[in-house]
Amino acid sequence: MAISIFTGLLLMTVIFIAEILLLGPQGGRLSWPYGDLTPGNYLAKASLPIFCVLVAIAVANKGKLSSIAAIISLVTISVSIIAGERINFISRAFGGMLAGLSWKPTLLPYCILILIEIAAVFGIFIFMLSYHFDLLMLKKLFENISPPKFYAFSCIIIPWSFAASLLLIFYGIYQGLFVVPPDYQQGEAFRIIYVHVPSAWLSLLAYSVLFVTSIISLIWKIKVFEVITISSAKIGALFTFLALVTGSIWGKPMWGTWWVWDARLTSELILFFVYLSIIFLYGAFDDVRKGSKAASILAIIGFVNIPIIHFSVEWWNTLHQGPSVMKFDTPSIATEMLFPLLYTSLGFTFYYITAVLMSARNMIIYRERNSQWVNSI
Repeated sequence: MAISIFTGLLLMTVIFIAEILLLGPQGGRLSWPYGDLTPGNYLAKASLPIFCVLVAIAVANKGKLSSIAAIISLVTISVSIIAGERINFISRAFGGMLAGLSWKPTLLPYCILILIEIAAVFGIFIFMLSYHFDLLMLKKLFENISPPKFYAFSCIIIPWSFAASLLLIFYGIYQGLFVVPPDYQQGEAFRIIYVHVPSAWLSLLAYSVLFVTSIISLIWKIKVFEVITISSAKIGALFTFLALVTGSIWGKPMWGTWWVWDARLTSELILFFVYLSIIFLYGAFDDVRKGSKAASILAIIGFVNIPIIHFSVEWWNTLHQGPSVMKFDTPSIATEMLFPLLYTSLGFTFYYITAVLMSARNMIIYRERNSQWVNSI
């Protein structure tokens, strides 16, 4: 609880100091009378420590007390949104997540908290857009990401990300195959983990990127994000297929069969079909803008499968093992096995960045083939 209170006090102090430095003690947000502000603004800031404690209780396993704290937290954070205290809301959102970690929260309530706050952030953005508030600045920022600028940016990033992916993948695979000792239960068969786990991780990361770019492309209809959406779907489908194949190869000696209709395997297979549906739906339209819109809508709907995949091993009795690395407790995998896995996962991530940028760059060149800037390349 002390850490939770300290987190709230620290956030409150930083906000007050920032306002004094930026606006001064007189004539600014700290002046008396309040002017266009209400005492609720100050009450919202002063209640940050209490809010952080409430969130910490809400995500901890405290029974009815957690439920009551969650309801109060949701009400207070909703009030900060309605009152227009956007900065205060963001402070509460991130401060609450940090404070919640201090009490070792149960995974499901904490993830629900994060999802609610992410949804609320997007809700605020859309609300601000409808009233032409500060989101217009964000809109201008996205609009500045034009095809020529993205092409120049990708040309700079691709060589470096590709070199980093090769270095990390080769080093991680070498460590995993020749340095790491055999597993005491699975023997040498476990070494496929250095391809299977990064592939599974990228299958989820690619869809998360696709989900965000779909929202942006639907709201602002920016070509670059439309292209990134489809590019991420293609690379994500590739990694999902690789995760399914390597998982089947790994499952044969461990489970005695190539495939079982396990919750994790089935949800991952559904993800693969969702990827293919997005790609095929995009290609079914002669007008690429209409195809991008339809594919983005499907991508947003299909995002519901992502938390199902992650929590499937906890929600149902499955043959698939539970999380070994991505969990709040100490990773259950041995350190000498963990670091090569982290190297290969990071290398696969850099390869994903490289592949998406290359695919998006080629698609942009094709879509803008009649433009003057393409002819000047």
